Amino acid sequence: MSEVIIKGVGKKIIIIDNTIRITKIIGKEVELNLKNIIDISFTKGTLNENGRISIKGKRLDGKNIEEKVDFWYTQNNIVEEIVDKIKIAISSEEAEMAPITLENSDKVSLWKQLNTESDERIQKVKDMKKAGIVFCPKCHSTSITTTDKKLSLGRTLAGGVLAGEVGAILGGLSSKKVLLLCMNCGHKWKPGKK
Repeated sequence: MSEVIIKGVGKKIIIIDNTIRITKIIGKEVELNLKNIIDISFTKGTLNENGRISIKGKRLDGKNIEEKVDFWYTQNNIVEEIVDKIKIAISSEEAEMAPITLENSDKVSLWKQLNTESDERIQKVKDMKKAGIVFCPKCHSTSITTTDKKLSLGRTLAGGVLAGEVGAILGGLSSKKVLLLCMNCGHKWKPGKK
């Protein structure tokens, strides 16, 4: 009997021979036979975002089910291998499916995966700099907007001295200080500075 465990966020996928069991922190446990899986897919996780496995099929009691399990990016290679093996097994016409297993030699170390993702991130930053794309210096997102500093005490005082109350209000609300704001992580910085 072989067992493969994929620890997710709030859920765990346990594959024992030809049965997939999804355990949850809250809610009922779900069991699926490999023969009853209609579709399985996944998206790779990154440093900023979890990966996701999507499973559609029929439970052992015959009810249709769709489960989504988020997993940490450190398990990308293991999840990819398991999903590929399940896809091959469910597309096979054979009556008896071979158990889904994961060979120790196929497991990729955490450090190797981190180094690969780090190299990819460094290359992405170099490409964006070369193309002149504005990106967040903290999370490297390209979802950037501008904002201005709303209140200026110095301008309020100067406007009040020169034009009275109206000048104070307009001086306080006007500002020439523009900041860039990352819509992904909320980091603010001055244009031209990182």
